[in-house]
Amino acid sequence: PVTEGEGTVVAVVDGGLDFTHPDIQGNFWTNPGETGNGKETNGIDDDQNGKVDDWRGWDFTSPDYGDNDPTDGDGHGTHVAGTIAAVGNNSEGIIGVAPKAKIMAVKGFPDDAGAETATLADALHYAADNGADVINNSWGCAFCGSVPAMEEAVRYAHGLGAVLVFSAGNEGGDDVASHSPQNQPETIVVSAFDHADQKADFSSYGIKVDVAAPGGESGLSCGDFAAPSILSLRAAGTDMYAGCGGGWVGEMVVGTDYYRARGTSMAAPHVSGLAALIVAERPYFSNEGVRQALRVSADDVGAPGFDIYSGRGRINAAQALAVSSVLQVDFTAPLPGADLSGIDSVEVTGTATGPRFVNYELSYGVGSSPSEWLPISSSTTPVVNGVLGTWEVESLATGFHTVRLEATDSQGFVYDTYVGASKDDATPLATSECYSEEDPDISGERVVYTQWGVSSCATETPSVYL
Repeated sequence: PVTEGEGTVVAVVDGGLDFTHPDIQGNFWTNPGETGNGKETNGIDDDQNGKVDDWRGWDFTSPDYGDNDPTDGDGHGTHVAGTIAAVGNNSEGIIGVAPKAKIMAVKGFPDDAGAETATLADALHYAADNGADVINNSWGCAFCGSVPAMEEAVRYAHGLGAVLVFSAGNEGGDDVASHSPQNQPETIVVSAFDHADQKADFSSYGIKVDVAAPGGESGLSCGDFAAPSILSLRAAGTDMYAGCGGGWVGEMVVGTDYYRARGTSMAAPHVSGLAALIVAERPYFSNEGVRQALRVSADDVGAPGFDIYSGRGRINAAQALAVSSVLQVDFTAPLPGADLSGIDSVEVTGTATGPRFVNYELSYGVGSSPSEWLPISSSTTPVVNGVLGTWEVESLATGFHTVRLEATDSQGFVYDTYVGASKDDATPLATSECYSEEDPDISGERVVYTQWGVSSCATETPSVYL
């Protein structure tokens, strides 16, 4: 039988969940350590995780460090959750990609949509500590540079085995490498494509994109709302586009319980839902195995092979679930953002191995999205935590450089991974810069500002927005 994601938990770090929605009933996670015999309301931290009565998730945004009611008052989180796991075969509205997965509601964004990086880091820790198989993150900090708290939280969750899916962002440029924590190797980054398998004009892109998924038609301004969008659940009383005013109030509401929206925020949950299906079907896959299954099975809708708009292509659920084994490809050195200054050569180490392994190729290119790849080494011998090749870097020009590892199996599938390093005064993969409030970032379906005021850029933690 085809998997429906049964037995998997997908955490949605977002604005919460409408637990009363008829199309999510039975599909939201409950904490086994805080349910039964009145534990839901006994005022005791029964499971000793530091959260009292967190029987159906946690709200990290309320005063005094949170409460146990992660209800969605904005609409974004519920819309995302519906794409992942709306109930199937119930004669209601829609069906999610993984209609038997459970949604863990982890509220990291208050109803006014702004969140602090420390709050989101705590939310990621909570999701991982409570056993989430997949964590959907339809958010990011565009142009924020390195944000250590969030990036550490990503590494922590990944280390516990979680599959971490992030939206690419809606800045529309080749800029994903400057978003945090999308700049981390542990993240699966998703761009948005339209019904014609073309990149939506709002979608960010770049070398960090893993795959593409449906995100609605191009355009995020109020006048574009009539274009096809992603239909999902509506949290009671919410209207994410109400800020447009006039005739647009209520325009995207379908019936009373459903809503049309678009953005990379809507693309990411398609991938999270498919990841849940893969976890259910192939429980022996690691989180990196899930990533590779998503990539090698994707439909190559852009330039042949990897391209910066769709990554390895637009996801294909049937093909992903047919992948029964994957190659392992990863780097242990150089580390992301390594400084190559004053070095003659670098031993590139890592792993390229697995069932049906044929060969690997190691190459490098200039910039964060190279147009040309130059060979470093290749071999038909698998490598496990060893030397993949020696990269001569003494003559490299000042700037940022990307190293690519590709491994091919006997079925012709190509598995790849990337790491970046810089020389001399090159701009690193992600840099801290200040941006004014004059031009808003548009991400998810919210037009908001990512603001590091010039006077506080060096000292303040930036806010992160949907």
